Amino acid sequence: RRSVTSTVAREVAPKLAKPTSASRSQSSMAMAVEDYTFVPFTKAQQTNSRMTGMITPLLPKELTDMPMLLETEFAPGMHLFIGATGKLSADRPGNGGFRIWKYDSNDDAAAEAVALAQGMEVKHMAYNTGCSGAKVVCNIGSTPVADLDKQALLDKLNDVLVSLDGAMYTGCDLNSTLEDMEYLSRKSPYILAAIGNDTVDPNHATAHGVVGGVIAVLRPDLAINDDGVFCIFNKGNQDEAKSRAISTLLEGKTCLVHGSGAVGSVVASELS
Repeated sequence: RRSVTSTVAREVAPKLAKPTSASRSQSSMAMAVEDYTFVPFTKAQQTNSRMTGMITPLLPKELTDMPMLLETEFAPGMHLFIGATGKLSADRPGNGGFRIWKYDSNDDAAAEAVALAQGMEVKHMAYNTGCSGAKVVCNIGSTPVADLDKQALLDKLNDVLVSLDGAMYTGCDLNSTLEDMEYLSRKSPYILAAIGNDTVDPNHATAHGVVGGVIAVLRPDLAINDDGVFCIFNKGNQDEAKSRAISTLLEGKTCLVHGSGAVGSVVASELS
């Protein structure tokens, strides 16, 4: 992979072990704003990436020609990436969640950041949000998730977001929580997450979207009214025949839900 600008945070301890009360106080201090640079994610990198190859056919060609990648090393063996479908700006900022995971290599983490950014671009295009597709990925290397100093990691991410000055907004994803987003939102305005309302669970909303997708794939005719206008599945409760067709849709079928976490467990429950 071509070299990228890599910035080591000067105020983060060399190892992000679980903090003591003293170190937690130190890690919560505001860090100096540094400059972070996006570079092109090359054609060769895209060709070698299984994930980007799955998503790029869904995008207009102009959005697959020049994906961008930001990389910074915030502690030995730990790298933070932001993938984007193109150049980001405050006028059309990037948006995508913050994923924390152990990857086999930084190449794999970079490829996933770009692939997930392209997936986010599809979502933003579908709903005309005004945002570009982007994603934050952290490769924690050999450090177990449970042993991370999460606050130091969040402080580093906040440093990057502040430096980008409104060109990137993030939220929850794998191993990042609403509590994490609450913490970040107190430091900067660059957070888009279901915070401030305890009755909203974005994981449940995501799960119901997955179930709706399963129904649409298996029986697209159920999603179309006689006049050809797309309708909402939940309207089945107003139409006994439609409700009966939907409720019996999965009879005799077996579904595999890959992962039974905050989203997958709800998907499995709904499908059953």
